[in-house]
Amino acid sequence: MAISSNQSFASTLLNPAAGQVRLSRLLHKLKATEVDRHAELLLAVAAASPVVAVDYLSSCMLNLEPKASSSKWLVGMTLVGQLVQAAAKASDPFQAMING
Repeated sequence: MAISSNQSFASTLLNPAAGQVRLSRLLHKLKATEVDRHAELLLAVAAASPVVAVDYLSSCMLNLEPKASSSKWLVGMTLVGQLVQAAAKASDPFQAMING
């Protein structure tokens, strides 16, 4: 029985879809609008895998309402723009978002 559970655990670790879910959870926990290193990590991952950028954009919770006095809003919009550029490099970003 222990071998079976170890094999199940190993197959979960090696499953690319499970890894993408973990990566998505990690990226959503980052404070990319507040911490420069978090933004750098998010953009590096998005540049390496445009599908990740599409996934992030489809479920990000950034406030898109403009606020004249908020530099955080400007940082957020800059980040969204950079993520859109990365997502545009995906072969078919809308199909990737639909297939999720």
